[in-house]
Amino acid sequence: SVAEALVVRSGNPAFDRRITRHILELSASLGEAGPLEAPDLRRRFSEVFRRLDQRTMQALLAMSGDTALQREFMGNAATALDVDVVFALVEAAAAQEGSDISRWMLRLLSKLVRHTAGGEGSPTGHRSEAAIREQVKALLSGWKLDNPNPEDYDDALGRMASASRGEDQSETVRSVVKPQRIVQTAIEVQVGGAILRRAVDEMIGSRRIPILVDLLQGAPEGDLTDEIWGRLVERPVLHRLIEEDEPDWDVIELILPRAGLEAAGPLLDRLAAADTRSARRRLFDLILILGPGVSEPAVRCLGQPDSTPWYVLRNVLSLLAMLEAWPDSFDPWPLTGHDNPQVRLEAVRLCLRMPAKRDQAILRALEDDNSRIVAMGISEAERGCPAGAERRLAGIAVSTDGEFAEFRTHCIRALADMDSEEALDALLEVATPRRKGLRQQFSDEGPEVLAALRGLARTWPHEPRARDILEAARTSRRPSIVDAAS
Repeated sequence: SVAEALVVRSGNPAFDRRITRHILELSASLGEAGPLEAPDLRRRFSEVFRRLDQRTMQALLAMSGDTALQREFMGNAATALDVDVVFALVEAAAAQEGSDISRWMLRLLSKLVRHTAGGEGSPTGHRSEAAIREQVKALLSGWKLDNPNPEDYDDALGRMASASRGEDQSETVRSVVKPQRIVQTAIEVQVGGAILRRAVDEMIGSRRIPILVDLLQGAPEGDLTDEIWGRLVERPVLHRLIEEDEPDWDVIELILPRAGLEAAGPLLDRLAAADTRSARRRLFDLILILGPGVSEPAVRCLGQPDSTPWYVLRNVLSLLAMLEAWPDSFDPWPLTGHDNPQVRLEAVRLCLRMPAKRDQAILRALEDDNSRIVAMGISEAERGCPAGAERRLAGIAVSTDGEFAEFRTHCIRALADMDSEEALDALLEVATPRRKGLRQQFSDEGPEVLAALRGLARTWPHEPRARDILEAARTSRRPSIVDAAS
């Protein structure tokens, strides 16, 4: 309905100015939304733009001619909206009069969008999404919509196209090509020997493993191909690849299925020291390729928690939380009391996935002094809450201000399924109407009141105090109140 209204009304200058303010406020809100709200807001806001035609999108992007507002909105969108919507916005911006974003850049982004859609949830899908956002941010940071092709961009395209074809090949160039030709010829004729082994070693030693992998990718299966792959998956070669300052992760990903658990050690070592989220994400994707057997070497990394840096514990716990099974002797519970909140967060997250520890982990999370851990506990409690959590949940449910006010509705939903006096008292306090003259009137129809009424109607329909409130609600003039009490 919102999208249809925008399509009909856009083009009216007064309307466009008003709606621009709303769009900017919503896009900025995405960065401020809480952990339980952001995905839903992002999905709904993206869906509005997904339903607009290009003319309407261009009218909104014009932002009343204010380029600063244009840049602000596009920056927010590149960070927060779904990637297909981000690409649609870039296309609309490129189609505006006076804009000339390279069609080759648009083709690249289009391919990345399709790659993301085809591999959602996969390692390549995550990387494609990140690449799209990085490319759009690069467009915004250095380019203007009316001139997005700076001189050094054109120069780079020129250098890529011209490629130094006319230069003479020196002896150095010929010596570099020779081992590659030997390997290529050996693969084609399927004949090995000492000369091939020396050529493979020379390519490995001169950091030309990507070229070697490309040759193997198109090679027929056989003993010779297996022999070369076997050299690449030897532990010293894997260590060398993974420990480089800027590893070629795509090449490593191609080698891993043949390396098996031999690669677990160096990958876990690299993960232990990973200091950026993008590096950890890539390493998680690669380690998970090795299968469930990686859990044992990962658990061994946690063997001395008192002397292990906190970031190592956090990274390994994050990895273990992605696995489906763990060694029988593994117990992450002691780490839920670690001094570092990030270690506690990952340890609690892991315990929540273990049926035998889930209830205990919820109680631990609710009592933590870190807001992220408490929020995680509340979210999990909503899906089934253990006895003993009522006091903490009730305290948040009835409080109208404070650090956790945004989680009141989730606490009320959790309490609604708990058959205890403490839970009932909290729901009654939230749902009780206020007297106004001779009538009782519900103060509002916000999500907290509606959730409390639903909980009373479902769990305590015959309890006298609850029955009185429900009867009053069913006579309300507000349909949402009546529906919740019914």
